[in-house]
Amino acid sequence: MNYLLESYHIRSQKNNSEVDSVTFEVNNLVTSICTQIRKYDSRFEMSVFPSGMLFSEYLKRALNEPLLWKEGNLYFNIKNEFTIRHDKPVITFGVYWFGSVYKKLRISIDLVPAVYKRGWWPTNTDVYKIPLISPDIKAAGCFLILQTKKLKISVDISHCISQTCNTEDDDEELAKKRMLRISTAPAEICLMKSLPNKFRQAYVLAKILKNVCPEIDVETKQYGLE
Repeated sequence: MNYLLESYHIRSQKNNSEVDSVTFEVNNLVTSICTQIRKYDSRFEMSVFPSGMLFSEYLKRALNEPLLWKEGNLYFNIKNEFTIRHDKPVITFGVYWFGSVYKKLRISIDLVPAVYKRGWWPTNTDVYKIPLISPDIKAAGCFLILQTKKLKISVDISHCISQTCNTEDDDEELAKKRMLRISTAPAEICLMKSLPNKFRQAYVLAKILKNVCPEIDVETKQYGLE
C-alpha cells in the first residue's frame, strides 16, 4: 500500500512546486475560457451557463483564441479530441503541460456548466439528518446542473438556450421542458477536507487501485455475491 501511495501520489518537494503551478494554470485557463465565452454572447453573462450545442460551439471558439495561450506552460492541440456527453452536461477537452519536471503532461479537463447558490439544498432535504454534516458542509450546499437527454440536441434548435433538453415529440410544451440535476460536489469537497488524513489517503489509494489494477472477473455464484 505504501508503495502505491509513494509511486502514484506522494511527490518530492521539487515536483510539488510544479504540481501547484499546473493546478494554478488550469484553474486560470478555465476562468479565462468562460470569460472569453461571455464576450461572444451577452446571454452567458448570467450565472447560469446552459449546457448543449451552443455552449460547446463557443467553447471550441474560445480554445482557438491565441490570447489564451500567449503565457504560461499550457498548450492546446486543435487536433485533440473534443468530447460532448449528450447524456450528461459535461464537455471534455485536453491540454498539455510543458514544464521543467513534467514534459508534455496531458491534462483532461471536464467542464460542467452549473448554477451555484452557496448554501442551497433541495427543499425536501433534511440536511441535519445527513451523516457527518457540519455547519461548513451545510453552508457549502449543492450545484444545480442543466441536464440534457441522451438524445442529441438538434442543431436547428441549438441556439435556443431556454431549452435544456430535446424531445422527439412535436408537443411545444414538452420541447420546453427543463431538466435539472442536483450535484452535492461542494458539500462533498468540504466533507473530504474535514476528514482525518488517514481517511483521505484511503480514498486516494482506492482511486489508484482502480486505475492501476487489472480487471478481475469474479465468479459471483462461487462467492455467493448474486
